[in-house]
Amino acid sequence: MSSSPSFSLAAPPLQVSVDRFVSMLRMPKDLLDIHPRKKGNSGKWAAVNPALVLGVISAFEGFVEDFVAVGLSKQGATMGEIAAEIGKWNNPDLREFSSRVETVFGGAGKIVGGRDIRLNVNTKTGHSTWAERDVAWDQVVLDASAWMQVRHALTHGLVPSWSDVRWPPPLRKTVSRPAASSVLRESGNGHTLVLQNALNCCRIYTLGAQHIADSSATWLGESLDWSKLPEFK
Repeated sequence: MSSSPSFSLAAPPLQVSVDRFVSMLRMPKDLLDIHPRKKGNSGKWAAVNPALVLGVISAFEGFVEDFVAVGLSKQGATMGEIAAEIGKWNNPDLREFSSRVETVFGGAGKIVGGRDIRLNVNTKTGHSTWAERDVAWDQVVLDASAWMQVRHALTHGLVPSWSDVRWPPPLRKTVSRPAASSVLRESGNGHTLVLQNALNCCRIYTLGAQHIADSSATWLGESLDWSKLPEFK
């Protein structure tokens, strides 16, 4: 697209996409709120962990498509052009969202670096000893890709459960495609998707989306209100 787009008065503001994203996050946030957060074996409550991952990543994917569609409409794109652009995507993660908005919106600049995101870090291998640490954007982007591998394994039934199993490697073994196990807790027979891991996924995909969308909105002359974005703590 041109660096000086011709805006369409018929297009809604980008805030509409943010509001829809927040609405889609209500279900995973409600699930988190009813989790008892008890120490020790969480039993059937452990099913909340993969549900959080699947719910938040699904909401993110819907947001990405909606956000780009609205932005292209503001630039005067036709329905056919919007459909063609959205059709290029397949399970976009943070890296792909950033790259795509730089291509279609970023005539005024690029997304350089990013925000640190506070994540749960397991400080003792094989144990549930957790602490919160600020994680740099480059690592956050890698973790986002690993979480997409987790999502793939869960949705396609590639793991017998989310607890203490061996997770499959990515189909394409590259530095930018880390294994699902890299974001999970190491356990006796493989890796386990525990609540702290799931919360990391939720923060990565909500706060990461916010950072990228804010930069994109600036290029299009808008600011976004994220005050209703739920926190996953």
